[in-house]
Amino acid sequence: MTKIGTFFEESEVKTYEVEEGPMTYRKGINPNNGLPNEQVTFEKQVDEENFLVQGTGERSMKLAEAGGIATHFNPYDPEVNGSLPKANAAVGAYPKRYVGAAKLTSRELQLPLAPDNVEIKAGDKLEIKDPKTGLDKSAATTNVVTSFDNIPANTGGYVTVDCDGPIRVKAAG
Repeated sequence: MTKIGTFFEESEVKTYEVEEGPMTYRKGINPNNGLPNEQVTFEKQVDEENFLVQGTGERSMKLAEAGGIATHFNPYDPEVNGSLPKANAAVGAYPKRYVGAAKLTSRELQLPLAPDNVEIKAGDKLEIKDPKTGLDKSAATTNVVTSFDNIPANTGGYVTVDCDGPIRVKAAG
């Protein structure tokens, strides 16, 4: 399947700083080759194909939260300008990463589905199940998208939707 980033025009994807909270550094082992490696994780890490909202800083984004409304989608992984420290670091003590994000506007889009999605039929309403995993069926009627596709349960992948702007994130629980 074509990578989702190719469904967005270059002019639609703007660059923002990404707010991810405290950073944790650790040494580990690469599971593919058994060699030592170094890893950095963030408390609220943004990865490729996550749903985002405006952050608190100037031109910044952060992960959408349960019960909130996502306004943007990032088709690519964030990048850092320079390098991250080789120690745990609080916010402000490491260089922020940058993310390219597209605003969720009224149009037809292809977006990721949660890997454990329920069966979806064309015309079903969808909401964001989790900002890091994707969409799933919804009983809500506002801030939702409408599926153009029939998709079996537990298949994940992508779904073509009729988007009418920001999308609700399922409340926790």
